[in-house]
Amino acid sequence: MALIRSLVRAFASQNTALRWTDVLDERLQQRNDAITHRPAAPMIGTAGLRNAIVMTDEYLIENHRKPHMFATLFFGVLDPQQGLMHYVNAGHNAPLLIGKEGIKSELDATGPAVGVLPKAAFNIQQVRFEPGDTLFCYTDGITEARNPAGELLSEAALRNLLSPADSADSLLERIERHVLHYMGTAPQADDMTMLAIRRLDI
Repeated sequence: MALIRSLVRAFASQNTALRWTDVLDERLQQRNDAITHRPAAPMIGTAGLRNAIVMTDEYLIENHRKPHMFATLFFGVLDPQQGLMHYVNAGHNAPLLIGKEGIKSELDATGPAVGVLPKAAFNIQQVRFEPGDTLFCYTDGITEARNPAGELLSEAALRNLLSPADSADSLLERIERHVLHYMGTAPQADDMTMLAIRRLDI
């Protein structure tokens, strides 16, 4: 997965706009939410967003198709002032936008996984965050977590946990506690990654 991240970053930087800013690269760490400051990150437009995914797809097909290397991914560009995110979902679990009344929308796939189909089409969609909205993203290691009896947690069970929360941190902590309790003594079979982004109600 490190290769996929490196490819997307490299190809996105080839399509950057002419202004730069300091941004926070928020990465969810296991058991703690560590925030790493990454200076001088490029602001990319929608053309750069699409090209980064298309070029990553083409690179994997040209160089790694025989080993059957592919990946699902969600790549979004957020304007925090406007609360507007443009995104491409390449076959990944649909992130969920949670409002004050619960789940508002799902950010479904806008194209296939990268590294699968030559000349695949990846469409750009957009979603607007209202004040208080939270976007929840996750990998399938969450919904495919198993209890000691071998039963999957399931997407339905995850959705039941996605009621409004006071903060992004509290939402992640709620889900983490439930997943770990559900697993009990069962071994972890896959990576489990979650990310929550909240637009403050100010």
